[in-house]
Amino acid sequence: MKFIIGKDRKQAALFPVSLEESIEIENKVRAIDLFVNSIDLEKMGFKVCFPEGGRPAYHPAVMLKLFIYGYLNRMRSSRILEKGCRRNITEVVYNIQSTVDAEHCIPIDYQVTNHNDKKAMGAMVRRAKSIPGNNDFTALFDKGYHTGSEPEIAQKLNIKTLVAIPAPASNAPDPNYNVQNFVYDPQEDHYICPQDHFLNTNGTFHVNHRGKPNETHFKQYKTKACNGCPVRELCTTAKNGRLLARNIYAPVYEQNRKNMDEDPELYRRRQAIVKHPFGKIKRSRSLGRALTISFPRKERNAPQQM
Repeated sequence: MKFIIGKDRKQAALFPVSLEESIEIENKVRAIDLFVNSIDLEKMGFKVCFPEGGRPAYHPAVMLKLFIYGYLNRMRSSRILEKGCRRNITEVVYNIQSTVDAEHCIPIDYQVTNHNDKKAMGAMVRRAKSIPGNNDFTALFDKGYHTGSEPEIAQKLNIKTLVAIPAPASNAPDPNYNVQNFVYDPQEDHYICPQDHFLNTNGTFHVNHRGKPNETHFKQYKTKACNGCPVRELCTTAKNGRLLARNIYAPVYEQNRKNMDEDPELYRRRQAIVKHPFGKIKRSRSLGRALTISFPRKERNAPQQM
């Protein structure tokens, strides 16, 4: 009897990557796969020969692998196993990093990973530099790449980058007192607020997300002048006055902001450049989509204006 044949794990997808490559070396499914493939199912009493006719069945080896996987993950229900299979296949979605030429919108490099964008910039700019053999180009990235250590790599390679700047985590009650309106003096290592007061630091480095990939180190800056400041309510609602934190990558962020301010029109071209090849691929495979816009409903019996 014929069996349902699953997709070859080594079959290339949209880009030359296979399901085999997407599974980590230490993943326990590899051990299950090796174990079941090493045993003689027929000698162990499994029925492996069926008469032809009807819909093909799944091979007993596949079902045994699934059963063992469910046992190890405490999935006893067949419905839960089914959901688990769908979920875990979805989790193996690949993140594609691509470098696209701005003049012709042609991909000149790509890399497929199981990681998000936060730590991808450094590797991609190194690869991009190796292709023409120089750093005479500007790289555009969206805000998902706005991670201090990665733009720092690009800057050390003397590659100009424009990375979209995420919105600040918190703003002042009055936008005129947002952090970007405080001036940092690198010589004195202090900030000057819009009211010309100095915010100083004791030099201690604090840590956020200790031991995690997004661990950050920063210093805090504050001033006693907040106590009698006439515009305090416009600047902060904090009980102890305004407190600023300066990340160790602040100079990197400041240089990026300068790059963005100098050439905002260039950054606006990013989507038209990097998304173009994917649009072509989707169109060639008849995967185009139409966007619809809903208009607000007019009140019944309301007069219409032409």
